[in-house]
Amino acid sequence: MNPNKMDRRVRYTKSALRESLLELLREKPIGRVTVADLCRRADINRNTFYAHYQSPGQLLLEIEDELFEEISRSLRESNLSVGSIDGLLEEILQLIAQNSDLCAILFGEFGDKDYIRKIMYIAHDESMRQWGTVTSLSQTQLERIYTFVVNGSVAVISEWLAGGAKESTREIADFINAMSAKGLGAYFKA
Repeated sequence: MNPNKMDRRVRYTKSALRESLLELLREKPIGRVTVADLCRRADINRNTFYAHYQSPGQLLLEIEDELFEEISRSLRESNLSVGSIDGLLEEILQLIAQNSDLCAILFGEFGDKDYIRKIMYIAHDESMRQWGTVTSLSQTQLERIYTFVVNGSVAVISEWLAGGAKESTREIADFINAMSAKGLGAYFKA
């Protein structure tokens, strides 16, 4: 059989399964999505599913990993300068906006909040380094502050996506940065 034809079939199958999974994740959490649900929605038999994946969770993990790698690669290639946390946030928001349909599901009611935090933790090391130079807070306190900022940011981004991402990424980045700066001001006074 022609390898290109096989590749096209595999690509079609995987694409149909991905789209079906994302549709199902609008309705229920991953733990309630069954292989039967996926196969019915994708119009693919179970044997075909199992030829590619072991579970719906594995398919979701593949989707999440691809998005995370795209975000990581884009950030590496953008060469954001050291000390550019604000630029990093806007870059992440732009990538989220470019993948808004997928991210609306991942950030939505049935999304994986730990995965979203993983994306937001891309700036962790640089934030810790920068904050450590302007305050005498302990590492534990800095970690708590970062956790607070990330969770607040995730909530704002989730709400922004749920509302159709009408504001620009710059507006959302400015809002998150302003809220963070005001809240952190008590800890980072000159």
